[in-house]
Amino acid sequence: MSSQIHATRSFKEFEQPKLWKITIADLHIPRKSAGEIQMAKLEVLYNDECPICRREITHYSRLSDNSVEFVKITEATVLEWGLTEDQAAQQIHVRSDGELTAGVDAFISVWEKLPYYRWLALLVSWRPIRFVTGITYRCILAPLLFTMHRRRRKRQIR
Repeated sequence: MSSQIHATRSFKEFEQPKLWKITIADLHIPRKSAGEIQMAKLEVLYNDECPICRREITHYSRLSDNSVEFVKITEATVLEWGLTEDQAAQQIHVRSDGELTAGVDAFISVWEKLPYYRWLALLVSWRPIRFVTGITYRCILAPLLFTMHRRRRKRQIR
C-alpha cells in the first residue's frame, strides 16, 4: 500500500461559483485619474522672526514633501488667514480645506504629514497626553515664545 495520497480533483473544481466573485469592474465605481486625485495641502503659518520657530520649521520643511506649505507671518498673510499679527505670532496655526487649527492640534496635523514624526502625532493625539501638552503649550511655551518675540520687536524699534 502506498503512503501517498493522490489528489483526484483538480484545483479548478474548488473554485467558488462566479456569482460569489466580485471584481472592481462589477462595482461600477467611477475611477479618478491621477490629476483628479488631490490631497488637501496643509499650510503652516509660523513666526519667521522667532529663531526657535524658524529652526523647527526649517527642520520640518527638509522632511516634508509637497503636502505641506510653510508660510511666514506677514501683513498680507495674516489678513488672508483672518488673524492679527499678534494672534498669528502667539502660536502655530495650520489650515487645511479652509479649516484653521492652532496650538498642539496644529503640531499634530504637521507631524502626521512628516516621516519620523507620525509616531509622535499618534502619541500626542492620545487624549491624556493631548490634554497635558495642550496646557503646557498654551500656558507656558507659547506665552514664553511670544514674550521673547515682543522683546525682539522692541529692540528692533530702538
